[in-house]
Amino acid sequence: MSAFASRAVRLLAELVELDHHARNRKLPLTHAQRERRRAICRELSQWALSQQKGPPGAPNRQFPRASLRLKVQLIDGTRAVESESRSLSVGGLSVSAPIAPEVGQTMVLRLSPVAPDPPVMVTGVVVWYDSDRQMLGLRFSDLSDEARALLERLVFTNLLDSG
Repeated sequence: MSAFASRAVRLLAELVELDHHARNRKLPLTHAQRERRRAICRELSQWALSQQKGPPGAPNRQFPRASLRLKVQLIDGTRAVESESRSLSVGGLSVSAPIAPEVGQTMVLRLSPVAPDPPVMVTGVVVWYDSDRQMLGLRFSDLSDEARALLERLVFTNLLDSG
């Protein structure tokens, strides 16, 4: 394991501890704790993005992406469709789904991670759709602090476990 990978494991442990502390005490993080959490996420993001460089000339990702399978419920008006994520980042996700949405369409998503994390509701905008593969990509909009914290923790944990 590289020196930075070892550091990333320690940073992730600190991040998980901060989130666990806030969740169990049901109190918001202090200003100093929030700042520390942001610094940890910034450093982990830089590390993860450096591992995910695309081919020369390809645009750089804004957020690290993990191949992570979560149960996802896509809610469009009055109907809900069960699905599963294929990849996840703090910026959005790709899912397989037997629906044909319009690019630009807004959907509510219920993301269900494994326990002890509770499901979280987020809003996503369809940015691409592949009818042959029945896959779509959604960009998250207006993430709550709780949803962002969960997504960061899921992505970083997955990337470190698989790396």
